[in-house]
Amino acid sequence: MMSNVLNDNLEDFIAGLPDKSEFKPFAYYDKHLDCIRVQILDCSFKEERKNKIITVLSANHTEQNNFVGFNIKGIRYIFEEMKLPLSGVHKLSDLIDKLVKVFPDISVMQVKDLFRPILRDQDLSVDLG
Repeated sequence: MMSNVLNDNLEDFIAGLPDKSEFKPFAYYDKHLDCIRVQILDCSFKEERKNKIITVLSANHTEQNNFVGFNIKGIRYIFEEMKLPLSGVHKLSDLIDKLVKVFPDISVMQVKDLFRPILRDQDLSVDLG
């Protein structure tokens, strides 16, 4: 009798979980870590720091470099350097274009080349509040 109750509760719990197909790429500003986090695929990932501002996220489930997102660190400093307001909503593809001009580093260029088409297609923006 007890196992039926547990099974029913588990089935109800599983039924209430969000459908993985509902995942949508997202970007958000983490004010405590002063970074913008971008994730385009719902999976477990590892982080690899590329330089002082860029960290790329790679899927754990493959040996290939399947990039699933990135972090931009030091947003206050970066926005000051780019003379952008640290408030409001910023379109991510525009932000990446400006980032490449101010920080012309190979890792920043790679993020632009890898993610910009996806960011533009998804029309992702980040709200800095």
